[in-house]
Amino acid sequence: MRNISDLVAAAMAAVDARDVAEAEASGIGVDELRKQREAWRIEAAEADRRAKCAENLAPYRGLIRPDDFARIVAGKLDSGAWRAVDAWLASPTAFLILRGGKGTGKTVATLAAIGRLGGNLLTSLEMARAWKQEHAEAQQLRASAIGSRLLVIDDLGTEPDRASGAVAFQELVNRRQGGVRTIITTNLSREQMTTAYDERTIDRLRHGGVMVSLRGESMRGGGHAGK
Repeated sequence: MRNISDLVAAAMAAVDARDVAEAEASGIGVDELRKQREAWRIEAAEADRRAKCAENLAPYRGLIRPDDFARIVAGKLDSGAWRAVDAWLASPTAFLILRGGKGTGKTVATLAAIGRLGGNLLTSLEMARAWKQEHAEAQQLRASAIGSRLLVIDDLGTEPDRASGAVAFQELVNRRQGGVRTIITTNLSREQMTTAYDERTIDRLRHGGVMVSLRGESMRGGGHAGK
């Protein structure tokens, strides 16, 4: 009975023989043939990545400019907000709070994360309404937000009814457990967040997450756009 090493050697010899025959038929060397295959593999993988990214972003395409959408799909987004999100995605941290003024690229960066991983974006207004209402659509929205692999809570602090928003935010954060990731964007300062929302919820975010303050000029009106 042949041992495993003999079987592996025989399989490798068969692959080499196949490559030699294919290279001769194509009029190129074996090394060149293998380089072509690797290039095709990389090209196919990149095409699949772009297609999946575009599919993940499809529900939110209206939130960003076409050039930002194209930049995300192409993997060419370059902003301070995206660098912060990208670093966070590589970490085990559960929560990321992106704070900064309008036009600093917060929403675009979080959508790039959704493009990569899939997930859901929920505006703070949608969050407050979903937790205040009991019809089927609101219940479905709550369940989706709680269970989403990656959830973006966008523009925290813009809820018209801050009291109901605080209740919704507290419950949502408390129920986002078990390996899921959450990004929160806001224009609020640390002090304003502590004042507006439940102190225990903010403490949990501090201990289980990281806050990044985005500085610099607004990206609106320039080569890059987005909230």
